[in-house]
Amino acid sequence: MTAEEYREQEAAEFDLKNIPQEFRSAISYHAYEEGHAYGWSEVLIHLRDLIDGLEPAIRAFEKRVRTEAYERKQQ
Repeated sequence: MTAEEYREQEAAEFDLKNIPQEFRSAISYHAYEEGHAYGWSEVLIHLRDLIDGLEPAIRAFEKRVRTEAYERKQQ
């Protein structure tokens, strides 16, 4: 896998799970740090694992932020 192929796949993985832009660079960095010594395919494995592990927390965070914003509007 080339770096360009990885970037395309990375974007697709983030888009598939609707990961907000604010989280993407941190997830990408961590996946790269964990897997780059073994190639882009390994980085992609770590990226998918991180997305799967963090997705529930990201969804909960989004829900809380939206709820708090709505409550502030109502005041």
